[in-house]
Amino acid sequence: MTDPIDPSPPSAVPAQSLSTLQVWITAITKPSVIAYRNLMSPSAHKSNPYLPYLWVVIAAMITYGITSCVTSSQITSQARDGGDLASVGGAILSGQLAVIFAIPSLILTAGVAQEMAQNWGGKGSYRQLVYLVAAFSAPLTIIAGVVGVIPWLGPILRAGILLYGFILTLIAVKAVNDFGWVEAFISSLAGNVINILLIGCATIVVLIILGPAVGNSFIDIISTFEP
Repeated sequence: MTDPIDPSPPSAVPAQSLSTLQVWITAITKPSVIAYRNLMSPSAHKSNPYLPYLWVVIAAMITYGITSCVTSSQITSQARDGGDLASVGGAILSGQLAVIFAIPSLILTAGVAQEMAQNWGGKGSYRQLVYLVAAFSAPLTIIAGVVGVIPWLGPILRAGILLYGFILTLIAVKAVNDFGWVEAFISSLAGNVINILLIGCATIVVLIILGPAVGNSFIDIISTFEP
């Protein structure tokens, strides 16, 4: 499908001239239809079609690194004290699965939302939407990983970030497809719900199957360093 939307007024800074960090900051701090249309200029989202997928993988890897450093001592202590192997393995696997499922999650969210949008008369394309979704999903993933390690407040803050991500998806769908807010809401809701259901179910199944085995392996590794 062609990209018919005029991306930006003459005064706007072309998205291609912005660095990755600038694109991410703009996507999460200036949530408006106009700002998002400026970001999805043809020169930006067509210059490297693999860039959105690279963004979310890098963000997931950074998050995994941060959370691993913070929680490694807790996991080690639990493993040495004979803690629940499933929980130990689950803690290790959860970050790894976030990296593995980063691209499928992005494809599901943007793909389902854009398919719904086109059924409602949307004028944009999947490539435009996946660029915008990745532009705010990547930094939000890192932020969620950082605040998630805060005791007590972590889950609440992560829930707030998840809600904010849905709002940004709504704005992105509206910006890309140039139709009403109701259509944008339905499309973005479908993309997020399908993504959460499928990726969530896949994650649970993997954790149930592999959690204890990974926990055993982790304890074996710890034991080799003990005197």
